[in-house]
This record gives sequence, structure tokens and C-alpha cells, in this order.
Amino acid sequence: MSHTIRTFWMTAIGVVCFVVPASASAATMFLVPQQSVVGPKDTVIVDVRIDSAGTGFNAAQATLHFPKNLLLAGEAETKGSAFSFWLEQPSVSNDRGTVSFIGGAPYGVSGSSIQVLRLVFTPRGTGSGIISIVDAAVTSSDGSGANILATTTDTTITVSPTRVSPPAVTTITTVATSTTVARTPVAGTAVPSAPAIRVPLYPEDGTAWYNTISKFSVSWALAPDVSGVSTAVNRESVFTPPAESEGLFDNETFDALSDGVWYVHVRFQNNLGWGKALHRRIAIDTVPPAGFKVAQVSEKDPTTPKATLEFRASDALSGIRGYQVSIDGTSLPTVSAAGFTGAFTTPLLAPGEHAVSVQATDLAGNSVISTSTVRIEPIPSPIITSATEHLYVGDNRGLMLYGSAPAQGTLLFSILKDGVVTETGSAVAGSDGNWIFTSEHSLPAGTFVVQVRNQDARGALSDVVVSPQILVEEKPVIQFGIFRLNMEGAIILLLVILFGGVAGGWWLYRKRQELLFMRLISTEADMAKVFTMIRTDLAQLRAPSGTDADRALTISRLDENIEKMQEYLRHEMQNINK
Repeated sequence: MSHTIRTFWMTAIGVVCFVVPASASAATMFLVPQQSVVGPKDTVIVDVRIDSAGTGFNAAQATLHFPKNLLLAGEAETKGSAFSFWLEQPSVSNDRGTVSFIGGAPYGVSGSSIQVLRLVFTPRGTGSGIISIVDAAVTSSDGSGANILATTTDTTITVSPTRVSPPAVTTITTVATSTTVARTPVAGTAVPSAPAIRVPLYPEDGTAWYNTISKFSVSWALAPDVSGVSTAVNRESVFTPPAESEGLFDNETFDALSDGVWYVHVRFQNNLGWGKALHRRIAIDTVPPAGFKVAQVSEKDPTTPKATLEFRASDALSGIRGYQVSIDGTSLPTVSAAGFTGAFTTPLLAPGEHAVSVQATDLAGNSVISTSTVRIEPIPSPIITSATEHLYVGDNRGLMLYGSAPAQGTLLFSILKDGVVTETGSAVAGSDGNWIFTSEHSLPAGTFVVQVRNQDARGALSDVVVSPQILVEEKPVIQFGIFRLNMEGAIILLLVILFGGVAGGWWLYRKRQELLFMRLISTEADMAKVFTMIRTDLAQLRAPSGTDADRALTISRLDENIEKMQEYLRHEMQNINK
């Protein structure tokens, strides 16, 4: 199957099948064990597992590459897998050295070590090789189809020609490694006490359960007289390790354990003999609880605002710790499995359908998610008979609504502007069923609507009824008939008049300046002509050949021209001031 088709089916599983709220996370697909050294005749078992980092997932795909010259793959085993159906059955190819699969579950699961697939190999050569994960994806069960896989972890297999498998021992089931402590023990006065040990991967003793599978270390403090240590890991709660020293060491690393209850046993030896053994419980459960269904209990009255849900999960190993119920993406307080009877009552719900998810978690932290829907029918809706349609800002009478509803019922009101609630309120219908609602605060300018719904004594609600639009605007400061201007409009009008007056004055000023300029040019030309005539008359007076009669005539004409120029200048000055 091509990568595109594989991705399509993975997305389809996540989007179509399941709608469960989930937070973004970084899942890991890994192989167990992380490394292994075997002999030529050993069987190599490798598990494909997923750590979902607390997020639900419902599908996964991957292709594994293994060294085909080193290992021969048998049939892939799906027993114990969290997946119950396979869009692509696990396919093994020893020619290509690959194993591929696409699996899914009808519900979301989460955990730190969720089993997906088991691969069984037999050696066909010697040396070392890596089994790697490629083309992998893990699909979130939140309905988005998102791939939440962030990392993959491979495993190294070494086939040693000199390794001989140890004989089968019914009590000790893990291979341990340790580092010898070099020292000379002192003489003891009594056999050693049972040691106190630390297991960092599994820190709690007693009834704790874990869902992590990995190599783990055990450490202890050595008293000065301790000369030998004997250890064992098995499923026996009380077991005494053999009285044979494995050496002197203060820590030991064991291979990963499988599901179930295990015990680590450690005891010390000194020169006087062996002391009592310490028995440390380690309980592992990596399998999610079994899938379960969530059903709504039918009510005689479908408008009952609290739904009763029936569900119960089971877990074969560690048991159920509790349930996390979420409605429409909002998580409710966790319900403890202790004393849970299988029935859960929701908080008050509004009319309509609601998405419900229930996450059952076992004592080890593995979980399975079941989804459903519940429906609440509405009670009768109120009737709006009259509503304010127009208001001015600061209007003391405020917004008012009139209507009818069942007698003594409660009416809930929400005033909205642009879809945002600006005020809420309530009223009670009278014995005749009539009601009145008045806003408590003055409304700002804008367009508003009022949403109204009924609520009865049980808290059941009706569908929402919406009023006609209500226009709130500034009170006009200028009004001529149907022409009205509020403060903002009046300011704009005054600004328009002001700027218009300034612009008109500037235009008139420019026109007047142009006219004055033309008059000055005309006056200058006229004055030039008059001065030319005066100069001509003065030239004739200075001429020596002229007679007295000519001079008298010239002087007379000169006086006349000067008088004309005086009158002309006076007239032009008067025109300039107009």
C-alpha cells in the first residue's frame, strides 16, 4: 500500500470514528528490548510499542526494516495488541527485510507502553544489526486526524557465535548485569540484615502499578562486612536467592519485564553466613482497560436537564482507578472507581446534543476512551410581544421588552452587541404569564439584540428567542424636520462649513489679487502715456526756437495733462479700495 493511501486511511480513522478532546503531545513508537545479545539458536522477540504521552490515539502505521542477512522473521503476532482491526494486516517480507502494518481501534487508548505488535525472529547469521522504524505515524483520537508521533526508537540485535543460552530456570527469568566493587570486607558480628534497595524506574513499593517497560536498575548500600551478593527476579513474593555469591557489587541492571507482578530479591553474605532476603514488588500493566460503551438512560420527561449515563470499564490486571468524564470538551471532576455503581449524572445541560467522552484509567495509568452523545429536549420558549426598537444614548427609560411565558417561570436575558454579551438579567413571569424586562444600564451607541429563554424550577431551559434589532444612537443636536444631526454629525457639519468658508475666502482673495494685478498693469500703462506727453511738452518748452505763443500753448496743455493724471490717479485709487 502506497504512503499516500496509508496516510489517507490513518486520517480517516482519526476523523470519522472518534471525537475525543486531547491536548497536543509528542508520542513515541519504540521497540522492546532496546538491545539484545543472543546465540545462534536463540529466538529473538521484539515488541512494537507506543508511548502516547498522555494523549489518546486510535491508529498507527509503520514499516520496520531488519537486517535480512542476520535475522529471519516469522509471522507477526497481534495477540495482546491494543488494536482490534487492521486496515493493512502485518506483512512480513524476508526478501526485503521489512514488516509493515496499519492498525486501529474503535476507541482511543493511551499509555506509556501500549502493545501494538510482536515480531519473532530466528538468527540466520552472526554479527550485529539494527531493527529500525520508518514511515511511521500515530493518529490522535480527538477527531483531527493529527499525527502525534514525534520520535521513534530502534533496537540493536547482536548474534554472537560464542553465546550459549542459559538453561531454563523457573524462578529467575531475567538476565542481569553488574559492576564488581573491589574492596576487602571487614569481619562481621552477625549475619547481614536484609538490604534496603532503590529502583528508580519503579520507585514505589506496596500496591503501586506501572505501565513502563524498559531495562531497570536496582541499587543498595553495602555494609563494610558484606562480602557477597545474591539476587533474583521472579514472580514469587517470597523467594530466597541461592546461597551462592554472584560477586560484590552495589547495583544491578535487569532486562525489561513483561506484564504482571514481579519481585526483586536481594540478600547479603558476610564471614558469618547469609542474611535474610529483601523482597521488592514490581507490578507492571501496559494493557489498556477493555473497551466499553457509554449509554444515556431514557427519561420519562425528555426535557430533564441532567442526563444519566451508564458505563463501566474493566481491566484484567491492575484494575480500574477511575473515570474522567468530559462534556463538549470540558472535563468534569474525576470519578473514582471505588464505590462507582455504573451510573453517572451530568451537571445541568442546555437543550440540544452534547458530545460525551469517558476515559477509563487503570491503576497503572493506561486508559481507554469511549464516546457518545446525549440529547436534552427544550421546554417551551417564551414569546416576545413588544420591544424597544430605537433609543438615544443616555435615555433614562432604557431598553424594554414585553412578552409572555408559563406562569411563574424564570426568564433569562442576554443583551448582545456584535455577538458579545454586554448585560444579563432575569425576570419572573406573573400569574397571568406576562413579563417585562428593562435594562439596568444605559446602552452605548450601536445595534443590539436581546436573547431570551425560559428556565423552570429544575433548571431546564428552552431554546433561545431573539428580539428584533435595537438601534441606539447619539441624541441629535440639530434637527430640521426629518433632517437630524447628533453631536458627531453637527461637529462634522460645522467643520465642513468652516473649511468651506476658509476655502471660499481664499478663492475670493486670489480672484481679487488677480483683478488688482490687472488694474495695476493698466494704470501703469496709462501713466506711462501721460508721462510721455509731459516729457514731450517739456521738451518743446526747452526748445530755443519756440515763440511765446507756442510756449503759452505748451504750458496750458501741460497743466491740462497734469490735472488729468491727478484725476486719473485719484479714480484708480478709489477702484483699488473697492
